[in-house]
Amino acid sequence: MDFQEAMIQLQVDEKTLLNRFSGNRALMERFIRKFSQDKTYMELCEAKRTEDTDGMLRAAHTLKGISGNLGMDALYRFCSQMVEDLRAGQLEHIDERFASIQQEYERIIRCLALLD
Repeated sequence: MDFQEAMIQLQVDEKTLLNRFSGNRALMERFIRKFSQDKTYMELCEAKRTEDTDGMLRAAHTLKGISGNLGMDALYRFCSQMVEDLRAGQLEHIDERFASIQQEYERIIRCLALLD
């Protein structure tokens, strides 16, 4: 899969994202391709596993920023919901929020793995 096809699969508004990177397509592509190397998602998984709500908040907030900056809007929304719930102390939906993040993150990673 070429980069253009990946952007479509990722549902990223390439024009908007390119503007964030000041028109530097190579830099934009490099950041998208490196997304899978970021450890924030693993930190979120570990915090969730150990029921560390402060760790979940930090990791979800960081992943929210990364995904938002890269135009991964669905992941951004799911992380935002988790951050809001954690900040409000509303833990009853955390499993559901985490499952949504996990599903979208894995979809993104599968797509990125297909890049040539």
